[in-house]
Amino acid sequence: MAYERTLKYKFEMIKKRQRNNLSPEELRKMYSELNKIALEEGYYGVVIDTYIILNDKNNIKKIGEECFHKGMFDNALRAFKYLDDKSAILRIIRAVDNGQDNDLNDNPYEILCDYLSNITKIELDFEFEKWASNKGIEDAYSHIFGPVINMAYHISGDYDIGIGIARGGLSTAYIFELFELPIKVVQSHKKGEETTFEWVTKTNQKGLEEKLLEDLEGKKVVVFDKDVRSGITTKRVLKEIQKYAPKSIDLVLNLDPVDSESKIGTIASNIPNGYNAIYYPKDFDCQSFDEAVKYLELKLGI
Repeated sequence: MAYERTLKYKFEMIKKRQRNNLSPEELRKMYSELNKIALEEGYYGVVIDTYIILNDKNNIKKIGEECFHKGMFDNALRAFKYLDDKSAILRIIRAVDNGQDNDLNDNPYEILCDYLSNITKIELDFEFEKWASNKGIEDAYSHIFGPVINMAYHISGDYDIGIGIARGGLSTAYIFELFELPIKVVQSHKKGEETTFEWVTKTNQKGLEEKLLEDLEGKKVVVFDKDVRSGITTKRVLKEIQKYAPKSIDLVLNLDPVDSESKIGTIASNIPNGYNAIYYPKDFDCQSFDEAVKYLELKLGI
């Protein structure tokens, strides 16, 4: 059995702790012994856990570097996050960029969020709620900002205006507006066999039509949503925008395509015809993410 000694020792230690018959010195000694066994068996996750419990930052750094060079990025990331070592996390991001084999293939975008400072995350959440309220949407919720930041950095300058579908596309629209793309917001929901649609605006209807024609006619438009499942609301939004004769309409989605409706993600086959280009986080991976964050933090005043 792999890691047999490590697991057996962990089990024995847990039982002793539950009986509350270990002094702090004895507990520390047991953690040190567990660490030794885990190192011998190559159980790096346990090694990092014990070093963190012992607050042994020098060895956390050492084992993090060893995991990084072995392509064990998940464990390396845990070590570097504990040390708040952004430069080391950036090395992981760049290694992923370069296609280096690693154990983050299932969800490589998590490292983008890990690279953001806590101050940046708090500021994004706080400012997003204010932004959504000012746009006319209350109780808005945000999604993972990391991959969205990277998409905005690379393509926000390619468009004249963005359309955020509330509520799933709002956080993406917010980030793109931070990257200086003008944003409008729409509501679209499936109700039975029908689909509702409305422009979220304080302008009266007559003024709204004139403004939409001015803003959209002949322009390059990009639509933001979390994902596409049935494609019904995405199709309704497309048709409403087409009324104003834009030059093109593209679509940016937060979630990559999946091959089954039982999985979380986009069902690409259900994306309606009419969108010129479709963008997903996977199209950008981690490219230039550090530069994207620098720009974002500058806009946030951090």
